[in-house]
Amino acid sequence: GKGGKGKANGGGRAADGGAAVARGVACPVAVRDLTTVFEREPDEEVRRRKEEAATLPLQRLGDDAVVVVNEYACPVEADGGDVGDPNRRAVIDLPLPRPPWEGLSPKDFQAREWEFFHDWLTGIYRDHDRARLNFFEHNFEVWRQIWRTTERADAFLFIVDVRKPLFHFSLALYRFLSRRFEEEAGPGTGNIVVVINKVDLVPAECVEAWIAYFSERFPGLPVVPFYVPKSGSANLGDNGSVEALTQALRSRRVVKKVDEQLRAMSASKFFGRRKGQQEATEEETEQRFRRPCTMTVALMGDPNMGKSSIINAIFGKKIVSSSATPGHTKHFQTHFLPMSRINGEGSEDCLSNVCFMDSPGIVVPKLDVPRAIQVVFGSYRIANLREPYSVIRWLMESGVGLIGRYALERHREGQEAWTPLSVCEAYARKRSFFTRKGAPEPYRAANNILRDVLNGRGVVAFYLPPGREGDLAHMRDIARTFALQLLEEPHEGDGNDEDDVGSEGAAEEHGEGHGEEPAAEEEEDEAEEPEEDVRPRGKASGFQALLSDSSESGED
Repeated sequence: GKGGKGKANGGGRAADGGAAVARGVACPVAVRDLTTVFEREPDEEVRRRKEEAATLPLQRLGDDAVVVVNEYACPVEADGGDVGDPNRRAVIDLPLPRPPWEGLSPKDFQAREWEFFHDWLTGIYRDHDRARLNFFEHNFEVWRQIWRTTERADAFLFIVDVRKPLFHFSLALYRFLSRRFEEEAGPGTGNIVVVINKVDLVPAECVEAWIAYFSERFPGLPVVPFYVPKSGSANLGDNGSVEALTQALRSRRVVKKVDEQLRAMSASKFFGRRKGQQEATEEETEQRFRRPCTMTVALMGDPNMGKSSIINAIFGKKIVSSSATPGHTKHFQTHFLPMSRINGEGSEDCLSNVCFMDSPGIVVPKLDVPRAIQVVFGSYRIANLREPYSVIRWLMESGVGLIGRYALERHREGQEAWTPLSVCEAYARKRSFFTRKGAPEPYRAANNILRDVLNGRGVVAFYLPPGREGDLAHMRDIARTFALQLLEEPHEGDGNDEDDVGSEGAAEEHGEGHGEEPAAEEEEDEAEEPEEDVRPRGKASGFQALLSDSSESGED
């Protein structure tokens, strides 16, 4: 489907290649091309971190391991957070639902939407210290897509990354959708499924721990482990994750309007053949209750969670574009599931009543989330970093052994202690990343390292659920064994993604020494996911028991 149209009420393109507003200023913008809009960090803060990257030695060089596991590194969102518990944080409500539009002209309604969004955003900065806020979406047009998604969908798949699932789980969105559903359908089975994606990047014991955590904290909520074996290949749909996800979805309920009355019904009834129904127009499909014979399933989550890849796996072929770039999908897209993907019969033209919606990824406001975590786990685009070295510092001081992983060597005998800058310069020399004048390109090196970590390519960092700190030593033993599997797997194109930032002469043009952010035109390259997924992966067979358990536990 197409996204909403709206005038650009403010904002613009920032020097770092993405739209931005001043840090700490409650300034919503409306960018027509649906560019993600974060606050722009103060120049003085960026300069300070660059200086520290060159002068402040690393306090820890990381472990000699390619798989690193740590305790959960963020406060946990919870109702009543911040009160008497330093490990809990209050939930920031989202601008949902949008204001009613009955009886308003399009112009008046858009003005009401804008005022509603502006009030929400200014309220966040009024109620919370700017320093505690993460980088979250300020673009009014992107939020309009989320409004339309929640208004149109009947069921929801919350997609999270297995390496830090709770970080990607929006309690505010879950709470809004759950409460709305209970008001409409009454207590009982809901309409949400949690999908823990990329489970082949971590040991099965870690996946089990996170499934247990979600099951205990959210009783009755199905949690499905998922992985995509080979993106874009003929084997895309040949994986037990799809069947487990389908079974979990069948166990849910949805609300439909029958004879002008709201009724809750089993989602399984929509997995039958679609009988020549005419597609409604865009105007008619604005409300989910106007499609009584169709169940629309929306995939929700942060950018870079693999939502598009999951849809491709469900359909057994590539039907939507996917990319390693956070926020690649902005307008939602809808696709009816063929019956051949349900019962193995019929042609591709024989459709079911289940419609999947690939919705935009969006970063919601949260408290006390380190910026480095947003970068490492995909919600802050690496190419838009003005200063990547503080993230390198955070990784290494968290235990990721980059020096051992890349076999980096000091440039001169007697070199002083390692700093984030010297680590990146050593990587640049090893990879022959030089300017025309022969100087190493540390910015390009940092960019490549961060992409490796984000993609789980030779370096995997993951976290235990809150409350499982006592299992840390045991899980680290398991991680060492699991690392051997990763090292046995080939990983082509180490650091050579098509959307790598930095080219010969980049540091020369933008400042040598510490390295500067690339020009905007160098950042806009958004390469699609390669036909063959080149990430090193664990043995998929270890997850078959998990998939079987999750498909059987869908009923609640």
